[in-house]
Amino acid sequence: MSKRRRRKSEESKGLSILSFVEESEEKPTKVVEEKTTTAPTLTTIHTTVTASEEELVASFLTRFKRVTKKDLIDWAKTRRIPLSKVFTVISKLEKEGKLVKRLNDRGELIYEVKLSQ
Repeated sequence: MSKRRRRKSEESKGLSILSFVEESEEKPTKVVEEKTTTAPTLTTIHTTVTASEEELVASFLTRFKRVTKKDLIDWAKTRRIPLSKVFTVISKLEKEGKLVKRLNDRGELIYEVKLSQ
């Protein structure tokens, strides 16, 4: 065996794979308290829709009878209405049975106002 090889083998005998674990166990760990404050969730940020915003979206949909999702998003952005509020109104109208979602021939999502009978 050469001197270099012997020296490496002697040095490696002092260290083991778990030597770093044994050292960290000896050191006291610092306990960190977790804060219990709750951050606002995504559903609570913009879901409170005012009556005027609901009327704006409903009037836009009833004016055109059929509106693509892209057109609705573009309209909402120009009016600076958050999209979460727009889709909250749409889901409400859909649950009430006043609005239907469909796909057109091009595969675009269309919101269609149901005619009242």
